[in-house]
Amino acid sequence: KDDRAWEFIDPILQCEISYSITKRYVYLAILCVQEKAVYRPTISKVISILTHEIVNLPLLISMLFKLKKFS
Repeated sequence: KDDRAWEFIDPILQCEISYSITKRYVYLAILCVQEKAVYRPTISKVISILTHEIVNLPLLISMLFKLKKFS
C-alpha cells in the first residue's frame, strides 16, 4: 500500500523529511535487502537513486518481482 512509508519513520522526523523522499528510501531499502545479490542494486545504481537520476522506483521494484518469478 502506497501510504505506509510513514510507518518506518520516527514521528519526530516526519516534519523534517518529505513523504516522497521517505518513499524513495523505503523502496531503495527493499531493493538493497534482496536475498540474492543479483537482485540488489549496484552502488552506482544506489547513488543514481539517491540523487534522483532514477525516478520511477515503484516501476523498478515491480520489474524486480516479475524477474524473480521467472528465476
